[in-house]
Amino acid sequence: MVFKIKILFIMEKSNIGGSQITTLNRMKALQSVGIESEVVFYKRGNGEKFFSNVPSYIVGSFHELEKIIEQGFFDLISVIYTRQYVKKIREIFNGVIIYEIRGISGKIKKHLEGFNKNNPFDAIICNAEHLKKWAMNVVKVNIPIFVDWNTIDETFYYREDIAHSSFPKTDEKVIAFIGRVDRNKNWSEFLSIVNNLDLSDLEFWFVFDPSTSPELPMLKKQYQQYDIENKVRLIEKIPYDDMPFLYSYISRSGGCLLSTSLLEGLGNHILEAMACNCPVISSNSLGKNEIITHNKNGLLYETGDINGAKKWLLELLQNKTLRDRVIYEANETIQKKFSKEKYVENYLDIIYFLIKKRNEKT
Repeated sequence: MVFKIKILFIMEKSNIGGSQITTLNRMKALQSVGIESEVVFYKRGNGEKFFSNVPSYIVGSFHELEKIIEQGFFDLISVIYTRQYVKKIREIFNGVIIYEIRGISGKIKKHLEGFNKNNPFDAIICNAEHLKKWAMNVVKVNIPIFVDWNTIDETFYYREDIAHSSFPKTDEKVIAFIGRVDRNKNWSEFLSIVNNLDLSDLEFWFVFDPSTSPELPMLKKQYQQYDIENKVRLIEKIPYDDMPFLYSYISRSGGCLLSTSLLEGLGNHILEAMACNCPVISSNSLGKNEIITHNKNGLLYETGDINGAKKWLLELLQNKTLRDRVIYEANETIQKKFSKEKYVENYLDIIYFLIKKRNEKT
């Protein structure tokens, strides 16, 4: 049974990033069962249009935020990656306030350490088990900490028709790197893995946003040194609506997603690829190894093991039986663990518990 509740999400900036995408997917999933939600941003970003189909606001002061809270009749406020105005919010809001973690950084650690001095929150929600363990080591006060997996938008499924899509086409197998060109995404290891592969029918695609890719000049220098310029494509700013078509195209080319990042909160790009029949080989790193079971719904290699990664990459490209099994099991994983229905069920269990607990206090 679904009770009528209303939720306000608060984020720093309206960018198009993993945290924003996760929030929008949650809002859509909740909307499908009649749960109303709205989102507030403290700063403008490049993703305002991304939130055009849900109630969203940009506020420049606490007075503006206060007005939204007072007029919104919210039951729960969830703040993501920010503690700005939280003390003031608690003074005017008697409902549940949650702090959300979707990654690890020095800034988030500082936020968590603040719980030990002054805690206006009712709970912490993480989107992965390793984040919960990390938070439990930092936060010393007694506060509930939950895990709430990501879900993905229902538009992510295998697509046959890609005619209108904005990415280039090729007759070769595509090995894709998707994400920021920075140290954590470990682009250098991606190039080390694909360099000197014996297959001649490959292309290596870097799909990224240049505004969040500070190491792009270093990337270019490295693939020039490897003398594989003719095999590399740099693909900037693919519209998010085109991503299901991109993953599907990579799959149909006979290629895969190769994810080399050192650490993820959970890894939306892994879930999105899986949902679109795009097989994944990934570094065995925190977050991603909570999604991928090696040699079942994907393939894992140890970070730094270039030869091991090459071995599994070639196996995935050449062994059709393995490839088909990985794609099938990945789809099963999405349906059983990360579907909209499973996500809503888990999230509502958490927030109903917190609302009940809060009501018992007041």
